[in-house]
Amino acid sequence: MGWGYYVAEPNSYLAVTGAHIDGVKIIKKCMVFPFQKVTKIAITPFDFSMSLQAMTSEKLQFELPAVFTIGPADDVASLMKYAVLLTGDSDGQPQGHGGTLGTGRNHVQDIVKGIIEGETRSIVSNMTMEELFNNRRLFKKEVLENVQKELDQFGLCIYNANVKELQDLGESKYFESLARKAHEGAQSQAQVDVAHARMIGKVGEAEKEGEAKQRIAKINAHTAVLETERKVEKANADQILKTREIEIARELNLEQIAAQRSAEQKDAELQKAVEQKRAEMELERLRATTVTQAQIARESAQQKAEADAFTQIKRADAQKYNQEAEAQAIAYRSQQDADAALYKRNRDAEADLAAKEKEAQAMYLFAEKQAQANYITKEREAEANYLTKRKDAEA
Repeated sequence: MGWGYYVAEPNSYLAVTGAHIDGVKIIKKCMVFPFQKVTKIAITPFDFSMSLQAMTSEKLQFELPAVFTIGPADDVASLMKYAVLLTGDSDGQPQGHGGTLGTGRNHVQDIVKGIIEGETRSIVSNMTMEELFNNRRLFKKEVLENVQKELDQFGLCIYNANVKELQDLGESKYFESLARKAHEGAQSQAQVDVAHARMIGKVGEAEKEGEAKQRIAKINAHTAVLETERKVEKANADQILKTREIEIARELNLEQIAAQRSAEQKDAELQKAVEQKRAEMELERLRATTVTQAQIARESAQQKAEADAFTQIKRADAQKYNQEAEAQAIAYRSQQDADAALYKRNRDAEADLAAKEKEAQAMYLFAEKQAQANYITKEREAEANYLTKRKDAEA
């Protein structure tokens, strides 16, 4: 590839070498300058099938079909190893100018196949056929771990591994014998299971028949007991019914006699009550006549007494009112006299105060005029002295 700007596809990277680059630079997009070379590295995993021939510790040969999915690990360190160690063909010659690593991967598959065969034979040689057959998961795990350790140096990763069924190789009939043994064992076990099922069926049938007879006998006995109990219960019920009928008839007769006697007693009581009412009414009539006359006399006397008491109360109220009015008049006159005396004293005090104020004002005016006259006199004397001294000084 010439110089310019390059962008890798989603499933590939660019490996750049040359000027100003130490080793290999792994990148998705870059600008390639003169004296630099760029190669695309595809990281798409690839599948390859293989049929591995191996021998156990018992010298038994077998064939192990497997399918591996392997590809470069998606990290810079692994891609750098992959680019450095596996770029080019199997003979070590680089691909043509502008090629893409990933189109010719035969040499990579050869390397991986060699690693898988070597690690698998190494593990199988330390295992028996029985261990290998019974612990296939452990065997697969060990193979993958050991192979992955070897592939790490090339920057490769095992994405998936499918180990198929083990197969006989050459004259070995081990797996065929195991299959036949399993088939015969399953067939024998099936026959045993059938016989056991038949036995269980016959025993169960006999048990069910006996259980049915027992249940029928039990049901018949229980039915007879129930019939006897029902007859006894019916006889008891009939006896109780007859006894109850006799008791009811006797109670009805007693109730009829009691009702008749109660009616007669009620009539006598009503007649007696009527006579008592008549006597009470007559007594009340006589009592009402006497009581009415006495009540009229009592009410007349009471009204007269109340009228006399009302008259006395009114007289006492009038006398009390007159006394209170007279006392209020005396108090009012006393208050008027006191107010007049107070008013006179206030007027006299105000007159004295006004006279004193006028006298003080006159004295103040006199003192002020006297002070002004003295000031004028002294001022004139001072002026005369000044003029005299001035004349003396001029002379």
